[in-house]
Amino acid sequence: MKIYLGTAATVLFLLCGCLWSPYRETVYYDIMPADSVPEQSIVYQVTDFRNCSGAGSRFQYKNADGQVVSDPDCKWLMQPGALVARAIRLSLTAPSKTTGITVKNADAVKQFYVRGELLTFETDLEKMEFVLHAKIRVVSPGAKEHLLDCSSRIPLQDIEPGTISRAAGIAVSEIVNQLKKVR
Repeated sequence: MKIYLGTAATVLFLLCGCLWSPYRETVYYDIMPADSVPEQSIVYQVTDFRNCSGAGSRFQYKNADGQVVSDPDCKWLMQPGALVARAIRLSLTAPSKTTGITVKNADAVKQFYVRGELLTFETDLEKMEFVLHAKIRVVSPGAKEHLLDCSSRIPLQDIEPGTISRAAGIAVSEIVNQLKKVR
């Protein structure tokens, strides 16, 4: 009987230890790409990217051994595939802050369809860089298909969540610049 009471007391003590850890609020981060001025004669239809990266909404860090660790306190606003597509969509379609965009001749507007797969979306601790790799398919007017292999490695000064979020924004801006070259 003493053994059972001692074991039960130990288990109860260990389980209650979880209740004594301090509460830490989850912080959510968005991707903010650099300002981009959309072209008046082009419309982009961007669908959410398929997330093949293994990354979820939590920040991911890969160490030198290849181990991937998630941060329970820092999360992205949404899943990475949807987050990257949303940031691209906003960069390519949002009107500039200084100019209103109006289309006078709807027939002159070129429509591009963009979809992709997010292959890597993580912070590499060994190299101190944020890595974003995506394969993107763009269908331009006349059903001409373009396949882009976009890979960005943005150096990090530190691994603070705000720094990582800004690096993700720079990586998305690089993708936007590649998409604008497609004709």
